[in-house]
Amino acid sequence: MRNLYDELGLKHGDVCAFIGGGGKTSLIFEIAGSGRAKTLVTTTTKMYVPECGFFEPDEKIISKNGFAVAARRFNDEKIQGISDEERINAAKDFELTLIEADGAKRKPLKIPNDTEPVIPDDTSRIVCVAGMDALNKKIGDVCFRYSLAGLDPESYVDHKTMAWIINKMCKNYKCSIVLNKADGPEEYIEAQRVAMLLNREVIIWSTRTHYGKL
Repeated sequence: MRNLYDELGLKHGDVCAFIGGGGKTSLIFEIAGSGRAKTLVTTTTKMYVPECGFFEPDEKIISKNGFAVAARRFNDEKIQGISDEERINAAKDFELTLIEADGAKRKPLKIPNDTEPVIPDDTSRIVCVAGMDALNKKIGDVCFRYSLAGLDPESYVDHKTMAWIINKMCKNYKCSIVLNKADGPEEYIEAQRVAMLLNREVIIWSTRTHYGKL
């Protein structure tokens, strides 16, 4: 079975930030649970409290099933990031650090504002995630902060619009793109059409089918 760790070309020592929309959290935990590297998971923004729980930075962080989450509690539903110093100190006992560095209100696409994403200076890899479930849906239903780009919320997301939004999400970062949720043959073909409009490394992915690089 294909593995996203290998598809992305990750290696021990990497600090990898995930930006965009389309299921960043699920992909992060898929990699963390793959067994390819002892992994520290954290965020620079906010994320929902994971089922596996989390450790505050002043606690001894113990990995379970090959990974652990380091964060501070924000409220009953969410956790928030820790300082760079705390993260770097915690990462000494791990081989890989995965950071959720963006928020999208669980929508497959987003338009970033001036304060996002929040990418640490020591980041070695950036992965931009977009969900194929946005295709042929109304922009207002599937794109977070669409108004920042002057998009019509009643217009539908076609292949060109999706590629345009993905380029906005990536900004000027050198990053790999994961077209996520390509859960069947039809979705894979549609993802190929989007990928052809992007002048970047693209991985078409599904947690169900594991397609891999285009």
